[in-house]
Amino acid sequence: MRIRLGVVGLGENWERRHKPALLRMSDKFEVRALYDEVAHRTRTQAAELECDAAEGFTCLIERDDVDAVYVLSTSWSGVEPIRAACHVQKPVYLARPFGSETAYADEAIEAIRSSGIRFMVEFPWRFYPATIRLMELLASGLGSPQLAFCQQTVLMPDRNASAFVRQDSDLNNVMLFMADWLRFVFSRDPIATATIGTCKLAAGPSRGFETLVAEFGEASVGQATLRRFVQPKWTDAAGFRPPPSFQVIAEHGVAYLDMPGEVTWFDQSGQHDETHELDRPLGEMLADRFYRIVVHGLNPSPGLNDAAWARSMMMQGQR
Repeated sequence: MRIRLGVVGLGENWERRHKPALLRMSDKFEVRALYDEVAHRTRTQAAELECDAAEGFTCLIERDDVDAVYVLSTSWSGVEPIRAACHVQKPVYLARPFGSETAYADEAIEAIRSSGIRFMVEFPWRFYPATIRLMELLASGLGSPQLAFCQQTVLMPDRNASAFVRQDSDLNNVMLFMADWLRFVFSRDPIATATIGTCKLAAGPSRGFETLVAEFGEASVGQATLRRFVQPKWTDAAGFRPPPSFQVIAEHGVAYLDMPGEVTWFDQSGQHDETHELDRPLGEMLADRFYRIVVHGLNPSPGLNDAAWARSMMMQGQR
């Protein structure tokens, strides 16, 4: 069975992730129509894929020859494409999670929940081989995680304060990824979330940082830190001697991860260094998961509950 897709908003990962995956998986997907807020891009990509260029997202979603919807960008239309898909009971793949800045996100979440549509959100860090290997190590010998740390550095344009505000959406995506990764590693929902530090700077090589702490039970705590540096002048400084971005301290050992595939872990026998490769491109792994959710009834994961929790963790920390 092939899923006939409608694509709404091409997004920043269309060319390098989603389009190549959908073309290679032509036995499972057929793009029937696409719509982007830039009309020229809509026409160009539609001609390349030999599909229809839709004049709007509503008419695209309501087409009889569209079985499911890829929502890859919501910069202009917001959550309205998701609501439209819920109205006609069509599955949705969402590339950008609901952030604290997403207008009407609660209404969209409720629409998905009440409609019962199949829904998948893109949290790619779950699919990296380093994360998959970490979960195997925790289950097979390292034991339950007690502390987990993730840190990411984001490079920003050296512009004025208004440009800084325009970057908030992209930065929130990184924080959402980190929040979801922590919840995924601990394999349960947090009982409390807080921000222990936030600093925004208007000038200089750094634009500050923010740190989110989530408690997952007794002696189970995760910490996520986002650092902002200015590019291109300070790019080298931001990457100088970077520590492993992901660290997990478990009952019987410690693991350090460099995404996507480097894992160094320690147990009573000593140090172990491993390198793992992606079995297939990330876009194909994500598309295949969506296919199995829609066609075979696989439990949606990452799904609506994961998207709602990541947003909740960020908003609780901000409050």
